[in-house]
Amino acid sequence: MSTSISTLHMTQELRAEIQAIRDKAEAKERQLKKKDADKNESERRKREDDKKEKKQEEADKALLNSKKQIAKKKAAPTKQAKKQAKMSAAGEKLKARTEEYSRKKEETEKQVEARRKELLAEGLTVRVLDDDDTVTSQDMEWDCDQWEVVDHAVDWNTAKGNFKVIIGMRAGATEATKMWMWGQRTALTLDGAPKEVVDAYIKENCEHPVYREQMYPRKVVKNKKKEEVSEIPKKKKPCDHSCYDLGLSYNADPEVNPGWCAPGKFLFGVKCAGCASPFVQKAPPAGEGSGKEPGDPQVPSTTNAVYCCNNIRNRNGTSEEGCSHAMCTPCWNEAILKASKSDDGSRASSRRGR
Repeated sequence: MSTSISTLHMTQELRAEIQAIRDKAEAKERQLKKKDADKNESERRKREDDKKEKKQEEADKALLNSKKQIAKKKAAPTKQAKKQAKMSAAGEKLKARTEEYSRKKEETEKQVEARRKELLAEGLTVRVLDDDDTVTSQDMEWDCDQWEVVDHAVDWNTAKGNFKVIIGMRAGATEATKMWMWGQRTALTLDGAPKEVVDAYIKENCEHPVYREQMYPRKVVKNKKKEEVSEIPKKKKPCDHSCYDLGLSYNADPEVNPGWCAPGKFLFGVKCAGCASPFVQKAPPAGEGSGKEPGDPQVPSTTNAVYCCNNIRNRNGTSEEGCSHAMCTPCWNEAILKASKSDDGSRASSRRGR
């Protein structure tokens, strides 16, 4: 009995010791965990403080750099600023060119519209011209020397005279049809149309200057600032109507273009100094005078050129106060014959301008 009690007592003591050891181990473990937690918390706080310090340093550095950049920009323009300045200047130039182009286009449209109204008032047909530009492998295009001028009209878009040219034949369902194109004289000749064919059509079928003046294009005078079309001014010389010498007393180029007889042009209202026939732009109807009798209106042409004094008013840049002396071809020839038979030794020249 005593043995059992002793054994029980030892067992309880052993359990108490084991429990004490466990409690001690748990206490130690809790102490280690607390120590680790305190250490981790300290490290965490340190890391946060380091982060805050680093952020503050970065902020201070950024502020310093910003102040430096501002001071640098104030001191001198940067490459970016120079680039932006160049781009801005280029943009201004482009804008100026665009505005200039728009202005010139608007001026051209106004001039075309005014010219169109003028031509319509003169009774000319102004219409939209279209080319037959669809060519297939079955169509037959003629050689340039076979092209034929068949019609003329004023283009609505340019208010300039155009000519219709047959350039070949198109294969049709039942029969062949003609292929054509429209163009001004210069454009047609550049495309290959024979110049003599186009000019022959103009002389035979076109009386208005809008067509005929294309045979005698004006010279282009260029300068450094702009390009403008004008005639070369002639140096003024004293009038000498008794000396029939082309280039000295009379203009070296007798006028054959009837367009210069229109109102506002230099031959408007001028009469022949020999027969007193007025020079007109268009021949009067039959029965009212054909220009063959003295005093009848005459139309300048290649067969009836007008010989003008070098100082005739409003021609080639001369003033409105110039001379109004001019002669038709028959009177010119007659004057040359009389001068050659005269006894005063006046010079006579048979040189003809055209």
